[in-house]
Amino acid sequence: MEILRVILGSTGLIGSAWKRFHTSSVAVERSVIEDWFSNESKDSLAKFLDSLPNDREIEIHFCFGNTNSVQSLNLLMQVNCEWPLVIAKQALMRNFRIVTYGSALEIFGIRNNYFDSKRAFAAELAALETKNLWTNVNLHTLYSDSSPHPHMFLGQIYSSLRDKTQFHMSSGMQLREFHYVDDDVAIIDNALRLKYTQNLEISHGKPLKLIQVAEHLFDSFALSELLKRNNHLDNPNDNYSRIFTAKPYQNTIIHRNPLTSLQSIFAKLLKQEKVV
Repeated sequence: MEILRVILGSTGLIGSAWKRFHTSSVAVERSVIEDWFSNESKDSLAKFLDSLPNDREIEIHFCFGNTNSVQSLNLLMQVNCEWPLVIAKQALMRNFRIVTYGSALEIFGIRNNYFDSKRAFAAELAALETKNLWTNVNLHTLYSDSSPHPHMFLGQIYSSLRDKTQFHMSSGMQLREFHYVDDDVAIIDNALRLKYTQNLEISHGKPLKLIQVAEHLFDSFALSELLKRNNHLDNPNDNYSRIFTAKPYQNTIIHRNPLTSLQSIFAKLLKQEKVV
């Protein structure tokens, strides 16, 4: 049976990549999702799900949410746990396949409002009878050709380069994998077509230290004086040593070099803003 992908949250990194990858997918914007949970639209979610064709295998991708850990826990719990849980339950009742997205860093003891809300959602889903219809994808740090979110590590570096302001960071010894989002979506697409129903870990096994990324980018634009290291405390629960292992279903693509790729993307974005 042909698969129909429903992308909940169509403007973020993952949602936008899915739209590029599958132009026939059904894209649902964040405003529509918010409308499902308004008092005036009590039955709109059920009506939407029931309107999907019954001659296709329906696959619901949960690509919406809020990744800003400084937002209130109540807000993040609503958007990252409560709303998606309601949608997931209704989708599973209709035997739709659901695909959720989390962070590879959730396995570490890092505590903030974002990780707490994502762990709560995963725990609630794990307690349900998902009938092998649930696949969770654990992602590393994503980037694309668009401007990175200003609250993220890459976004803060970009803002510093653009505005010629100092960038303050910790030791930078934390390990991160950086993935171009379209590469990951191609891998996820292949794994889903092979009917992987367990957790998918999208890793290439080639992490970088945060300081390597920061130094490369600031040096590339001859602005190394803006980089201020050891101005923030390290989180002892972060990842300083673990290297994730690439999985067999990832052999469909060769990941691009994040350092050269990020440098090229930042140069293009800065040129568009007439900074360089």
